[in-house]
Amino acid sequence: MNEIIPALLVESEKEFERRLRLIEPHVKTVQVDVLDGIMFPHISWYDARNIGAFLTTVNFELHLMVENPLAVVEEWKEYVPTLTRVIFHAEIDRQHQGLVDAMKELGLEVGMALNPETPISEAHHELSELDELLLMSVHPGASAQGIGDEKHGLTKEDLFEKIISIHKRYPTITLGADGGINLDNIHHFKEAGISRFCVGSAIFNQTDPIKALNDLQRKL
Repeated sequence: MNEIIPALLVESEKEFERRLRLIEPHVKTVQVDVLDGIMFPHISWYDARNIGAFLTTVNFELHLMVENPLAVVEEWKEYVPTLTRVIFHAEIDRQHQGLVDAMKELGLEVGMALNPETPISEAHHELSELDELLLMSVHPGASAQGIGDEKHGLTKEDLFEKIISIHKRYPTITLGADGGINLDNIHHFKEAGISRFCVGSAIFNQTDPIKALNDLQRKL
């Protein structure tokens, strides 16, 4: 099933709640981007206690761009009752299997994200245990980037080839994509094998965010 998942990458509680209240009647799941300034050079607002007090029915998933994801997950599990899915990065310097096991024991779906330059071989555990592979089409840390990774010499064509290759190799694994998705290119992601589409600026940077969200949903 294809799903648009709005992504919240914000720096304040006020902006987090504004965006959440705007889109919560229209979607099942919202992604929260968690950045602590260590793994990537950006910091986001993701305070579990305050978010848990918002009393929303929308499901949350965490995109954990941090070196110690389990500590964040445990706090969110305690305070946010609608946390359902967590996604850690393959690039962290930690043993993956232990993370997957610990997060599964908390009753959560578990996904793994791959940066544009990271090969699938960096998954140091059994991929069939994952509920999702999230394929980054930009380097993490900031919204409103175009598709591609100039730093590592990767074009958007390279990235689509990577998605197609992984989908052919692992056809039963749910694939998500994050970064640069918009109305003009979302069909290319779908054709490549993506079924979960994490979208930030193509919704929230538009004059009418709800119209932008509805247009994306219709495009699928």
